[in-house]
Amino acid sequence: MLTDTIMRALLLLLAVSTVSAVCPAGSFCPDSVTPFPCSAGAYCPAGTTAETLCPSGSFCATTLSIATCSAASMCPAGSTAQTVCPLQNYCAKTVQKACGAGYFCPNGSSTQTLCSAGAYCPNATVQLPCSQGSICKPGSTNQSACAGGAFCPNTTTQLACGSGDYCPPGSTSDVDCATGYFCPNTTTKLPCAPGAYCPSGSTNQSTCATGFYCPNSTTQLPCPAGSVCAAGSTGQTACAVGFYCGNGSGVQSACASGFYCPNASVQLGCPANSFCPPSSTNITACPNQTTSAAGSSILAHCICTSGMYLVGVQCITCPAGSQCQNNTVTACPQGTTSLAGAASYLDCWCRQGTVGSTTNASYASCAPCSAGQFCPADRVVVSCGC
Repeated sequence: MLTDTIMRALLLLLAVSTVSAVCPAGSFCPDSVTPFPCSAGAYCPAGTTAETLCPSGSFCATTLSIATCSAASMCPAGSTAQTVCPLQNYCAKTVQKACGAGYFCPNGSSTQTLCSAGAYCPNATVQLPCSQGSICKPGSTNQSACAGGAFCPNTTTQLACGSGDYCPPGSTSDVDCATGYFCPNTTTKLPCAPGAYCPSGSTNQSTCATGFYCPNSTTQLPCPAGSVCAAGSTGQTACAVGFYCGNGSGVQSACASGFYCPNASVQLGCPANSFCPPSSTNITACPNQTTSAAGSSILAHCICTSGMYLVGVQCITCPAGSQCQNNTVTACPQGTTSLAGAASYLDCWCRQGTVGSTTNASYASCAPCSAGQFCPADRVVVSCGC
């Protein structure tokens, strides 16, 4: 009997001890008596009667602790660890979203990052630098060649080209239209035609200028003396005989009156005692017994010696009763006469029996000799002595 009593006491003591004990941490006691181990991803503090699933946005590394998920990680309900947000996604603890086009999302992104200026993002996992001659605006998914008619000094800037520049697609600088070409617009470069001249930066081709020649479309040279270069010349043309072409001549000119041109590059003044008609290549000497001033251009400018006159190319003695100056034969005044070779009016005298005024050098008139006087000629008066 004693033994049964003792056993019942012991069992009662054990029951009382069990009921009064708290369910240990890391376990749950559905009947408040029997502990069961907490499942992974659940949270069981001491005294738990049911396990609690680790909440979304948190993770439970052990069944004894709960921690907040970091900003760039993903923690769905029941997480035992936080998961770093994967490539091409961005995460906000409980939400994972795909990265948009033109955005860059490396591992662990909490937000999507717009692809930088000067770079492009073909997908959300990579951001690549834009190559020279291309432009990449923020959010680019590919690189674009710098537009025709513009230039891109860097991969973020596109500027318009100026007039006379040539900027094909992909240009990194504005370049003058090359010599030998012309650029009617900033995207077109055309070769200059023969006989035209196109210096650097030309927007159209210019005909080679008068007085110049263009052996090629990049060079315009002055026409040398002795040659003539009309507009559009690709070479120089020799000046014709009897013509004069100085430096830069666009037309050939006949050698000028009063000059002579021994060659087409030289025009010299005609010297004294000669004459030079237009287109002369040499001087023509004046006839014998004649003289001329420098720059004379015709035979009539060769003047015979006073007292002579020019017939053809020969000087003839002035006839009696006349006086000759500057190749002109002029009769002596009325009532006067002269010997052959008279050179002026002073060589004309009154005829015998008349007398001229001693003050009138031109002998415009001669008066009869007075009675009792003898007048052999000119102004001579002799008394008869009768």
